[in-house]
Amino acid sequence: RDQYVKLVVGKLLFVSCLKEFSEPTKQMLMLANLLTLYEQKHILDDFKATEDSATMIAPYKIEDPLWVFVGSKVQNTKNQSDILEVVRFLDRVLSDKNWAVENISKIFRGTSGLEDENGSDLFSPTYPEQRLSYLRGNGFQPEGVYEDLLQRIFQSERSAHLHLINIKDAAGEIALRCGSDGKFFGVIDIGHQKIPEIRRWRGDWHQHR
Repeated sequence: RDQYVKLVVGKLLFVSCLKEFSEPTKQMLMLANLLTLYEQKHILDDFKATEDSATMIAPYKIEDPLWVFVGSKVQNTKNQSDILEVVRFLDRVLSDKNWAVENISKIFRGTSGLEDENGSDLFSPTYPEQRLSYLRGNGFQPEGVYEDLLQRIFQSERSAHLHLINIKDAAGEIALRCGSDGKFFGVIDIGHQKIPEIRRWRGDWHQHR
């Protein structure tokens, strides 16, 4: 079955088919998407930092970019799902700083392993379509990017495991936060699915009621 990750950032829609991709490749792709979100948020924040620029863009009512994953299943008979893959990625990027920094470095160097049909790395400095040019062109360093995106995107001052919180007053919604005392940064909306359907995730992540 084809699996899709859809990323919506402002008016940008990036769709990538993940059929038969290895787990490391899927996680590298999602990390690259996360960096795209971080870059766009950083650009907007920098633009709003000066009064003249903030006044200029105010009539356009530009909101913070969003990162939206659309999955087809919460869980199937093999305990695998689109949503579970995203949860695994979020837990890893939040809790494994060394992995995140190492792979951000690979993306910045153009050795991500994400290649087109001709074998060219999509983030190579010589690739026709330059990606993450704002971050790379302004000298952003991988470790600094990681620490800053924890704050800007995940509302956390430190690396920690992903926590899932059942929202009692919102049926079918699970809040996400970094660590047991972090601020909420996202939500899983499983619609008509019952919350107990995700109980098999217990043990890999902390789930609170």
